[in-house]
Amino acid sequence: MRIPIVVALALSMSGCASGVTDVANIVAAGGNFINSSFASTVLRCDLLLDGAVIATQTSATATSGCAALVGTATINNGSHTLEFRITSQSTSPNKYQTIGTTIQSATVSKTLGDKTQTLTTGQSISYAFEWP
Repeated sequence: MRIPIVVALALSMSGCASGVTDVANIVAAGGNFINSSFASTVLRCDLLLDGAVIATQTSATATSGCAALVGTATINNGSHTLEFRITSQSTSPNKYQTIGTTIQSATVSKTLGDKTQTLTTGQSISYAFEWP
């Protein structure tokens, strides 16, 4: 079962200083965080980009064990990490999966793929990626 997420996005900005160009990108990141057996175990989950929380879901869909997370942030070109963290759950550990994980700006879109992992409370499903 795939739950679609529409990730709406913004723009890219650039600036120059002493002949060096730094590029800052406003991006939206998101996806679905699902209990693999669709059990309603998610009490709170967070989406983190480079260690900063950009979205939180505190109530999962009651019958499907799913939490949709979408957040925005400004990032520079280079290496980054996106994490889906299970912050609170009704039982631990549980098997979770991410579906439709995407990072997108006004000009670039990256699909990071789906992952499945057993998590205890406080653990994350993580993605390392390069931008752009």
